[in-house]
Amino acid sequence: LYLFGVDSYVMVNPAEISVAGIGSAIDQWASRSAPISSHWGRVSNAFTRGGPVTAALVRDGQTFLVSGDQYVRYSGADYQFADEGYPKPLSGNPDRLPQAPFKAALQMPDRRTCYFIGTHHVFDTDFSTQIPNQSRWGLIRTNVLVRGVDTAYRVDKKHYLFSGDEIA
Repeated sequence: LYLFGVDSYVMVNPAEISVAGIGSAIDQWASRSAPISSHWGRVSNAFTRGGPVTAALVRDGQTFLVSGDQYVRYSGADYQFADEGYPKPLSGNPDRLPQAPFKAALQMPDRRTCYFIGTHHVFDTDFSTQIPNQSRWGLIRTNVLVRGVDTAYRVDKKHYLFSGDEIA
């Protein structure tokens, strides 16, 4: 039996379930209770199961973290809680993210977002057109052409692509 207060709860074992046992549990609330958030309201997902973050992106003041085929969104800078309703599956997402897992992303100076999927990339203006990385990125022989982009970020007008032990 679980007894709930405003922000905490007490578990009453089957052997204690009686008028006296429940009264005793309530009397001992301060020493027996636990925060509701420590046990309740948690949804099993790639993040709570310890799945690795496979991509991260900051776009227009929102931070997106991807783990496999799911993602979370944070608005603001405190990162204490994911936005309500998250995590969500990438498939059918409303946040202008690719429908399938990606490895890295960055927002371009023209406000388009480029997503790296293996040895190709797509832009959020046309997810259906996969462009070989070699047509735009890593125009010298690099891991970017051979194995794809592991992570990426932009500072001012410079883009940094990481692949294995190389930075382009």
